[in-house]
Amino acid sequence: MRTLFVAIATIVATAALTAGVADAAAPRIVIFSGKPLAQPVAISDWQGISRVFEQLVPARARTAPRAELAGRPRLKVSMFWGPRWIDYLHEGKRASALRPGQADQFGSFYPAWRGHGALIDLSGAGQSPLIVPSKALAVLRQFGVPTKLR
Repeated sequence: MRTLFVAIATIVATAALTAGVADAAAPRIVIFSGKPLAQPVAISDWQGISRVFEQLVPARARTAPRAELAGRPRLKVSMFWGPRWIDYLHEGKRASALRPGQADQFGSFYPAWRGHGALIDLSGAGQSPLIVPSKALAVLRQFGVPTKLR
C-alpha cells in the first residue's frame, strides 16, 4: 500500500513539475521580421508569448517533414530568453528598439501558404519543424503576425 501511495505521489508531482516547466519555457521577447512585414513585430507580452509556446510543446504540436519547408516564404523568429530581458523591459526599454540580431535564439516561422499549414522551425532547439496549432496562430494574429500568405 505504501509503495502504491509513493508511486501515485511521484506521478502527480512529476506531472505538476512538467506542467510548470512547460508554462515557464517561453522567451521574454519575440521579434518576427522579414518579408512580407514592412516592419518587425516585437512582442513583449509574456502571457501572450507563453500561450503560443505552450501550444508548441511536443505533447500538443505535431511535427512536419523538413522537406515541407522548401521554397516557402518565411519570417525570422528572434527569441530573447532570460533575466536580462526581463530587466531590460522593467527599465522601461521597448522591445521594438531591439534588433533581431541581438536575440539569444533564432528560428523561422512559415505562415500558411498555398494549401500548406503554418509551421515553425526551432531546429536550434533540436526539434523538427512543428505544425503551429490554431490556438497559437490566433494569438500571433492578435499581435499582427501574418499567419497566412497568398
